[in-house]
Amino acid sequence: KSSFENETPQPNESSHTGALRRSTQVGRKGSSYPVSRLTIFLGLQMSEKEKARAKKKLSHLLQTAWEGKDATKENSADDLVEGNFIRKYYWWIANRCSVLVMSTRFNAFITAVIICAGILVGIQTDEKLISEHETMFGRLEDAVLIIFTSEIVLKIIAENIYPIRFFLSG
Repeated sequence: KSSFENETPQPNESSHTGALRRSTQVGRKGSSYPVSRLTIFLGLQMSEKEKARAKKKLSHLLQTAWEGKDATKENSADDLVEGNFIRKYYWWIANRCSVLVMSTRFNAFITAVIICAGILVGIQTDEKLISEHETMFGRLEDAVLIIFTSEIVLKIIAENIYPIRFFLSG
């Protein structure tokens, strides 16, 4: 443990500083601070069990690489995710969504939809054109809305079991 974790607020320190120190002591074994549970729940910090699992996985990966084997073929959903069938299936879906969301084609498609939405908004300033083709513009707006909503849902699912990270990422 670091000396920071063992510090307690001194009498001459303000109560705010002491509270801040206690609230930043997350992840300690036996910690009863609600902040640590919240940060682990939100996926901002790994639990001790997750840290041990990640360390074991990294050790296995390094050993496999040292032996000159292909480590990608040895890992499966059963090795990487513990839990019931639903969690494994969700993990599989989340990985597929992550690959899709990070692909250049997906990003190019979303960029094209953004440009089309901008053009659509610009065209809608002409009231005569809107009145003539009201149903077409309504359908185009619905399509843009569905595409943007689908993008957000895919990106949230791609965050795996910590969907709150979507809102914290840039």
